[in-house]
Amino acid sequence: PVHGQLTDYDFGELRVGASVGGYVYVDANNNGVRDTGEVAISGVKVRLTGTDINGQTVALGQDTGVDGSFLFSVAPSNSAGYTLTETQPGGFTDGKTGIAAGNPGATPTKKPVGVGDNDQITGVVLAGGAALTDYRFGEGLIPQLKPPIVNGRPARAYDAASNAGPAISAIL
Repeated sequence: PVHGQLTDYDFGELRVGASVGGYVYVDANNNGVRDTGEVAISGVKVRLTGTDINGQTVALGQDTGVDGSFLFSVAPSNSAGYTLTETQPGGFTDGKTGIAAGNPGATPTKKPVGVGDNDQITGVVLAGGAALTDYRFGEGLIPQLKPPIVNGRPARAYDAASNAGPAISAIL
């Protein structure tokens, strides 16, 4: 028997594969934007969590590279989007977290309960084929203590062996 030709069948295809990335850096002027000359912070743990478009749980982690960057290649997200979480690096104060204009996502005004000192960007809705960049975790430098000023000059520790240092006397 001869079969007839079938027509008008539509096959929907999903674009697979997407990526989201950014960097961790010293935000010297605390403006939430990585300006020229602001230094990268390498070795910082960044996690991407959430649910993909197929209902699968996603939980990935990586350390930032020598240039402070991170990049996750994943399936598109569900409508709630992914969450990026940065573990606060030691030796730095918490700075501003930022998102490039036009990118999906939100930075909480207060740190959510249970994340400690970690920063989060939530609601990163990632469509198939999207390559989102410029998610920023800015950090500050810990201020260095300076010696006290005595008689208009920085005080130094007194070294009895060399008789160096300022003579300081106290009246009790």
